[in-house]
Amino acid sequence: MKTSQIAGIPVRNFEKLSPEQQQALEAALLKPSPRLKKQISQDITQTSLEELQAAVQQGVLQKRIGALLKQAREQAQLSGRTTAKRLKMNHAQLRKLEESDINLEVSSLVRVAHELEFDVTIRLEPRQHGNVLEAKL
Repeated sequence: MKTSQIAGIPVRNFEKLSPEQQQALEAALLKPSPRLKKQISQDITQTSLEELQAAVQQGVLQKRIGALLKQAREQAQLSGRTTAKRLKMNHAQLRKLEESDINLEVSSLVRVAHELEFDVTIRLEPRQHGNVLEAKL
């Protein structure tokens, strides 16, 4: 007895079915059930929400860091153009660091902060119990 496979499912005597029956069986096996469609939709929605939340959190973090750099520059009473020139970058690049949600590298953060005569401290605070960890860069 020959066994065929449709969508990875073994189907016995498939060749004995009429072409119309074969097509109907293939369609039935390849078409997801309403329950499966709902589960797939929920999985996609959940994944999309998680990805969206992660993207928003990342963007908020980057905006906060950029805003801190801008505040430091303003506190140092330096214009964007002067600061950019001292950092050997163009004004647009500095503005992008300060205002956009780009993925700011720690080395760039430290470089700009040091030029503005600020130190950078990384502080890890445990959510539960434990010691606060700090590193000055």
